[in-house]
Amino acid sequence: MSGMLGMIYMSGRDFPMSYEEAAKWSRLGAEGGQPEAQQNLGFLYLTGQGVQTNVVYALMWYDVVNKPDRRSGEIHRRLTEALSEDQRSRARELADQCAKARFKACGTGAETELAVPAAPTTSEVALFNAQTVEDYPSISIRLGEQGAVTIKYQVAQNGAVASCAVTRSSGKPRLDDAACTTVQKWVFLPAYEDGKPVEVEKTGNVVFQLK
Repeated sequence: MSGMLGMIYMSGRDFPMSYEEAAKWSRLGAEGGQPEAQQNLGFLYLTGQGVQTNVVYALMWYDVVNKPDRRSGEIHRRLTEALSEDQRSRARELADQCAKARFKACGTGAETELAVPAAPTTSEVALFNAQTVEDYPSISIRLGEQGAVTIKYQVAQNGAVASCAVTRSSGKPRLDDAACTTVQKWVFLPAYEDGKPVEVEKTGNVVFQLK
């Protein structure tokens, strides 16, 4: 139940969106061994929403998840590749301690830790920017709706997608809405200019095609 409340507060569904509440309830669920809550808490630490940004804590929570979903599995893989060996080592050590403590009081410090960019000016790094089966609206599948949606979106300084707008419609309003819902689940390591994270604008296509 606590993990579900965390997801509700993250989405703004049924309750006003609050990342602080999302972090609180996600932690309760994570400490109770709920994989969905552990994944959500990892995401919140990764993007610094409701908690201080800490990529080591984020990787720690992704490390302890048993049978992650596709999105979290991909974030885990790419984040592991992007971090330094020192950060990966500390995350593994914390994950081992967390598992032995049955997920209690894991990564409770308030320090900030960022991924170190390869150079002072670098492009954003995609940790997850794909579609999943769940992104295709079920009613659109039943009605046989297909189409491509061109979108413009902002990757914020924390790597989360801050906004999304349709620039070319598929002709199917449900698919247009689903395109932006899909993109807002994506996450990146932010772009840097002169050693500081910056917001960037991106464009792309989201294609809904029945197999």
